[in-house]
Amino acid sequence: MKNDKNAFTLFGLATVLGLGMSYGSMAVASTGACVSHVSANIMGEEINHRDCVQNVSQPAEVFRQGCEDTAAQSDNLAEEGIDGVEIHEQSTEYVSAGCPADPQGSCNGVSNGEVNYLYWNRTAAQLAETQQACGMIGGVWQEG
Repeated sequence: MKNDKNAFTLFGLATVLGLGMSYGSMAVASTGACVSHVSANIMGEEINHRDCVQNVSQPAEVFRQGCEDTAAQSDNLAEEGIDGVEIHEQSTEYVSAGCPADPQGSCNGVSNGEVNYLYWNRTAAQLAETQQACGMIGGVWQEG
């Protein structure tokens, strides 16, 4: 369970900070997804990101609980405030149907292949940063 928690902690913090990775549509059976949206000003840069973590092989209840924990952590961070970050709106929710289609990119095979991250609504520079972060957490980047 250590890896499950780490994947969601990375996702939750990255989502609030607008640095998260999204998961692309994959040819895997969906056992749920954690969909996040954040609209914020981060150190003068406006973002409006939509991200999704696609469960590949985690037990469904463990994944769902991780998503719910991430939502609570994101809410707490938004309420407490972060220097240089103004959150306009943010949400994180579990969906059983899986991630939406047509992401800009995805980071696959994260957390020993247990999850994939999909991303939407990023500028070219933000997408490049997301791709670089994907490699840092052991994922394999895929365009679109």
